[in-house]
Amino acid sequence: MGDLCFYWDSINRMIILQHNAIKASFQKSLHVAGHRFKVTAYKKLISFVSKYALNLISEEVDRVKSVGFDKSRCGCTLTCTHGLPCACQLASFGVGGIPLKSVHVMWTRLSFEDIPTEQSSSEFCASKKSNEGSLPEIVPAKCIPFLDQFPVGYHPNIVDVVDVKADGHCGYRVVAAQLGMGEESWAAGTYKWMTIPDMGYVIANQYNVILVSLSMLQSLSTFPLRTQASSNFRHHRIIAIGHVHGNHFVQVKLKDGCPIPPIDILLGSHCAYGWAYPEVSEVPADKNI
Repeated sequence: MGDLCFYWDSINRMIILQHNAIKASFQKSLHVAGHRFKVTAYKKLISFVSKYALNLISEEVDRVKSVGFDKSRCGCTLTCTHGLPCACQLASFGVGGIPLKSVHVMWTRLSFEDIPTEQSSSEFCASKKSNEGSLPEIVPAKCIPFLDQFPVGYHPNIVDVVDVKADGHCGYRVVAAQLGMGEESWAAGTYKWMTIPDMGYVIANQYNVILVSLSMLQSLSTFPLRTQASSNFRHHRIIAIGHVHGNHFVQVKLKDGCPIPPIDILLGSHCAYGWAYPEVSEVPADKNI
């Protein structure tokens, strides 16, 4: 029993020391601003955000000159792992400084006081500085891989991108996975290199699907040629694939009901011409798509 009491007291003292150290760090974040943070870029964050978070942001600020707006060079790691603005985001903020809404709510909780779960970061910060306007709670945006490999105009319609094994058969793996069969179920006897749009018709007709293919070079929608046109093409099964870095295919998940890229012109010379009108005329004429 004596040993238990001894260890209990030791653990209790350690917790008290850690608790006091955290309280001290809160006070520093609230009242002590380092010299490097006394610039316009940080004016909306000082006394609102943990000093540890400011140090992480400062490291990203140093990367802005070399990264700029290039997401592929940035990697957006800090946004994905910490909910803080990464270098390419910081490059877009301009002279107004880094907005508080770009920082996840957890970095603004500088007190041990209980905060109701429904209370947003803006409400908590306003309790410390009433002169600040309310700001919504920010949830870090999901990092979608390969997003920079697709036209910017279509980024809002992409929910996720899933990679497959790069073994020379990635195109067939992607199609098998999108059909719900699993990427390992691709036809092992297939040796033809998969290219779009010629193989697009094979896929659309074989599996009776609308195939959406996205890439920086060309984005197309391929409809099955031997299927009677539906009154609404959205009632038909749609699968999407992406061609990235000029040599690899990936799975692409699109938002429900989003516009699709232009229809392959070959469709106009076949019996499935009825697919194109009137429903597919919803496709935007934006060249960026």
